[in-house]
Amino acid sequence: MELNQEQADFEKHFRSLVGLCLRKVEYLEINYHPDKPSPEFLTKYERLHSIDFAVLLHGDQDPAYLCWDDQFCQFGIGAHYDEMPEVNKGIAWDVSTEKLWAPFCAQTITAATVYWESLVMIDPRSGKQHSITYPQSLRLDFDHGKSICLSAAELPEFEEGVYTMMDNLLVTDDAHLARQLKLIS
Repeated sequence: MELNQEQADFEKHFRSLVGLCLRKVEYLEINYHPDKPSPEFLTKYERLHSIDFAVLLHGDQDPAYLCWDDQFCQFGIGAHYDEMPEVNKGIAWDVSTEKLWAPFCAQTITAATVYWESLVMIDPRSGKQHSITYPQSLRLDFDHGKSICLSAAELPEFEEGVYTMMDNLLVTDDAHLARQLKLIS
């Protein structure tokens, strides 16, 4: 796929993660149960987490946070490095020792690959079609040869597959599962 300047700049933005030595990982979630907070990120898949707001990657500098973003469409993958998200009644969970993330702590990011999706949208008022290309997922490769995939998608509770373009993140270190759920190609 040939990228336009905005898309190329977007990919360059993600490549600034290369070189980050991961020290700590946190999930930012909405605190649905303020009286008795509990993590909500586990799914029916052992190697897949679902986060409703953001993933914070801590290195030696300020953390980077990966979240759903609206630069190209309402919900695509995005990253911010110099600002923390404002989470109303939110809660942060340190997931550095979780089975999914523990192998990545103390490892360095060696590549950041954006997965672009294209689709045709129909304007309900005019009936005119237009196509959009947006960043659906991000794969982070680490120096020990393993990868993490993050996607702006949601796993429905009682259905198979995923919904893309959602205000939620799915995170997995299982490339086969990421392909099966169509998070990456």
